[in-house]
Amino acid sequence: MPLVVRMKADRRRFHWPALVIALTVVLAAGLTACARPKIVIVYLETPWKEFLLPSEAASEGLRDKLGGLGWKLETVSTDGTYSASGADWRRLEQPLSARNVGMAVLSPFMKPIARELARRNPELPILYLGEIGASSGSIPPNMLRVSFDKRPAYREAGRELGLLLGGSVNGMPEAGGRDAEQRTVEKAAVVVSADAFQEEIRAFREGFLESADEYLLMTRRVEDASDEIKVRTLLADLKERGARYYLFMVPRLLPSCMDFLLREGGLAIVQDWQRSGAYSSNVFMTVEEDYAQTIAGAIEALSSGADGKIAGVVRLVRNAAAVEGEGREGEAS
Repeated sequence: MPLVVRMKADRRRFHWPALVIALTVVLAAGLTACARPKIVIVYLETPWKEFLLPSEAASEGLRDKLGGLGWKLETVSTDGTYSASGADWRRLEQPLSARNVGMAVLSPFMKPIARELARRNPELPILYLGEIGASSGSIPPNMLRVSFDKRPAYREAGRELGLLLGGSVNGMPEAGGRDAEQRTVEKAAVVVSADAFQEEIRAFREGFLESADEYLLMTRRVEDASDEIKVRTLLADLKERGARYYLFMVPRLLPSCMDFLLREGGLAIVQDWQRSGAYSSNVFMTVEEDYAQTIAGAIEALSSGADGKIAGVVRLVRNAAAVEGEGREGEAS
């Protein structure tokens, strides 16, 4: 019923029931608008779908966490090759036109267009899951960048491996039967691309030396990151010298390194392995960038007024299946 105002004998009379209904409708609409959760749009594309939300459980966990913060998760599939000049901006920006969009999340694969998307949507926070150096151009003020500091995780991995190998901290292994023999024979090896991952390697080494002697740790640098024959020769030499555990920091040669362990035995420390699960019997530990928790953390940071760079969540994951397999192998021998 419409709100009616009638004039009679210079006296105004309101239809109060109609007024109450109208005000109730307006108030309810306002409360609904206030209660409507903000939306975070996550752009997913192969191969980053599995990295951002590796499982249905992870997706639901993120939805629940965001729901508790008053946000709603929506994912958009945007398979394609992106460049600032060749992007289909209309298709990319269409999801952002919805009401109550509070943030857009871009995977590392979308780095070429991250700045431009932020510039085209100056009022919308754009979370890019990776590093963008300011030296390569100005950073839009609405762009939130994530920095994943993996050094603490590598330090912990080194410390745990040192404890496992059982080295003393007196320069020589303690005497004592088979335990001493194990400490002398089984060693760890770091295989790294030349001049790469220096901070992570330093952290791993520091952690290792907190709990084991230096003689138990060997380091080899690979000058040619594409020479599979040379890296197999290098691994064979390390195995001959007693290496049983390997920290691999050679991204392009990692499949060759893992193939070697699959044939010859040994356990590896790698990074961002959990989503694929490849070579599961030979992965000892993995350093993981947790994108789902990072997105939730960014929402909380926004609520507290943070801007610029956000600390990403990094986890050290132990592969119990590989450790148990090693235990059974040791018992059999």
